[in-house]
Amino acid sequence: MMDFTEDNSIIEDNNEPHYFNNSNASLHQMEVFDTNSSTIVQDNDIHAVSNSTQESIQENTSTINLCDSDDEDTNIDQLAYNPVVNLNSIKLVKRPKNVKKILPKHRKKTEKTINFLEGQRVNDYVSSRNKLNGYTLHMRDLITLLTPKSWLNDVIILNYLLLLVNNCEETLIITTDTWVDFGRRKESTVMKWTKSNNLYNFKRIVIPINPNKNHWALFVVDIWEGIVHSFDSFNKTHMKEYYIVTEFLSLAYNYSVKKPGEERTMPIWKYQIENSPQQKNTYDCGVFTCTNARYFLLGKKLEFTQPDCQLLRKRIAYELVHSELIQDHSTNL
Repeated sequence: MMDFTEDNSIIEDNNEPHYFNNSNASLHQMEVFDTNSSTIVQDNDIHAVSNSTQESIQENTSTINLCDSDDEDTNIDQLAYNPVVNLNSIKLVKRPKNVKKILPKHRKKTEKTINFLEGQRVNDYVSSRNKLNGYTLHMRDLITLLTPKSWLNDVIILNYLLLLVNNCEETLIITTDTWVDFGRRKESTVMKWTKSNNLYNFKRIVIPINPNKNHWALFVVDIWEGIVHSFDSFNKTHMKEYYIVTEFLSLAYNYSVKKPGEERTMPIWKYQIENSPQQKNTYDCGVFTCTNARYFLLGKKLEFTQPDCQLLRKRIAYELVHSELIQDHSTNL
């Protein structure tokens, strides 16, 4: 069993937060109100905005920027270089708080993760019961996840969201590549997507977003209630991305096949900004995105804070390695 050290500090970095531009879309034609400490923007007609604003929205949505489209897995030189993983960056959390709620028996579980990684090579695949085409999880991704102050990439986030989705009913995920393709091909992308994702078979959609390629946030869509829930650990609004998503879903509705006797119709879209816990550094946005998704999809309160992130990273890694969600008091699973 490998020996590893304890991390005595709570890492915080208040310098240089992620900055990104919000959409130029006007809110004048929308109704904004507070419900249950969340902000809701109701758009009675996505096209019922002024001509100048409509042109601005069309201009902003002509190029999709919901995500980072760079695919690090295609780097041939990186794949050819395949050393044994370096475990020196992984540390235990000394006297962690909220252990029972987040990661019961955290020392034992962290040791299991370390033992799993020991001797593996960085480009080796992580075997998983959950498969997501184009987003294969590698050992190097787990090292990134377990290294403090490191950003989570789309492979980590999408594989974890897939694990969550597989533990929920009638829920699916839209990958980052889908948004890149939608920006290029628009309606043809939706036609292809709905062939395997008929909206009438689902109630919820989970959508990670990465505006300007510098900050992860989350949309969860309640399809037939017409609510786009937004979670952002910097408390930012994402109106541009909201319009892109609702444009996509409106097209997807047109191409989805109704079952006999189906009476549901596409609702009027509402944008609901949820009260996400807030990060106090510039690198844990992916951890907040994954954890917001976990608690919201499993019907639990968003009860975690910045100092919990080191434990949260270890929980995400453990669950990815074992392809299952652990039993803990916060999820009651």
